[in-house]
Amino acid sequence: SVSGTIYTILYATRVHDSGGSLYNTATGVFTAAVSGVYDISARLAFTAVALGGIVIYKNGAQYARFDDGSTGTYNFAILDTARLLAGDTIDIRGYVSAGPKTTESAVYNSLSIDRIGNY
Repeated sequence: SVSGTIYTILYATRVHDSGGSLYNTATGVFTAAVSGVYDISARLAFTAVALGGIVIYKNGAQYARFDDGSTGTYNFAILDTARLLAGDTIDIRGYVSAGPKTTESAVYNSLSIDRIGNY
């Protein structure tokens, strides 16, 4: 399980959203409009942390995770596929175990969720 302080990541700029408003920039939650297999790709940068990570949550539960135990600047990337039913949700969370959390510039932070097949 993830230990430390967990932050829901808000990707503030929606560049392309072909299904309407599937990603809510205020809550950081993507809601699938159509059942299918989705490709999820997220990037996140933190600085000055003791241990950090990036986690994909599906319907509020941890789905996939990547973490690192070194210190300094973290540039995390996580890739996974998920079977989603219409109405299922995905959100990306970052966590730090100690030290201040500073999210780097939006240049380093990105999220892509694409439907790639039927479910």
